[in-house]
Amino acid sequence: MSDQASSILDVLRYELSELGVTVICDAFIQGITRADGKFCVELAEGKVYRGDRVILATGGKAMPASGSDGNGYELASRLGHRITDVFPALVQLMLEGSFFKRIEGVKLAGTAEVIHRNKSVARDRGDILFANYGVSGPPILQISRVAGELLKQGEEVYLKINIMDTMSKEELLDLLKRRFQTGPSKPVDFSLVGLINKRLIPVVLKEAGIDDLTRPVANLSAAEKQGITDILTDWRFKVRGTKGWSSAQVTAGGVDTGDIDPNSMESRLIKGLFFAGQIMDIDGQCGGFNLQWAWTSGYIAGKNAAL
Repeated sequence: MSDQASSILDVLRYELSELGVTVICDAFIQGITRADGKFCVELAEGKVYRGDRVILATGGKAMPASGSDGNGYELASRLGHRITDVFPALVQLMLEGSFFKRIEGVKLAGTAEVIHRNKSVARDRGDILFANYGVSGPPILQISRVAGELLKQGEEVYLKINIMDTMSKEELLDLLKRRFQTGPSKPVDFSLVGLINKRLIPVVLKEAGIDDLTRPVANLSAAEKQGITDILTDWRFKVRGTKGWSSAQVTAGGVDTGDIDPNSMESRLIKGLFFAGQIMDIDGQCGGFNLQWAWTSGYIAGKNAAL
């Protein structure tokens, strides 16, 4: 009810204090080994801690400012665990094109799709935000994982944006024809005012192959009208990459889940070793799913490690 995330931290730290749990901060773990049934956790300054159980909950590589530097993968790998390819997810897409600085900050409600080999492989709708590198916004983040995985595989990926997704191509073309007939002497750029964001108009028209933006709409050919319709409903961009780890909300990839018991989060390879959160090859969409995975896996790992 306080609406403060710090409340969660406060009550957790209180419980730790009440239970006499020792918390050690600013301690970089450079190695974990197991010998004689005990784990040895070695700190960078050389100090070693020993214990019966270890839970690896280091996070992935997303948001490195929070401390997620990928070190957990190295620790898990040295203990024999396989690490699948990791790449940024829930992240913005960088697109090919020279006009993005001109439309930076333009936001619109529309549909975004990832196109691979002429097929739609991911789709979401919502507010799409243009940036100087490409696009952002909730639907872009939702579909970015699919795009990132394909790019990681060396595949060619395209983004399709439908600005006018509340009507069919035929309905939009009919609407444009009626607008043009109402004001046949209007310049083509002004004729679109009120239909789409004004800053998008010159870019959309040039993408549709119309260079003279002041031409009267009465002079537009049927092919040019169709071209405008096509861009407004099926604007294609080549995806040149995703933004990096500092922009990503989630890490895709990680410790192979095939080597982890889902009922206890314990390693199938080393007894007493447990995992929780983003270090594993599990990631979800926006909406709290990744946070829920962190809480759930942490709870299960903690309960079972204490047995």
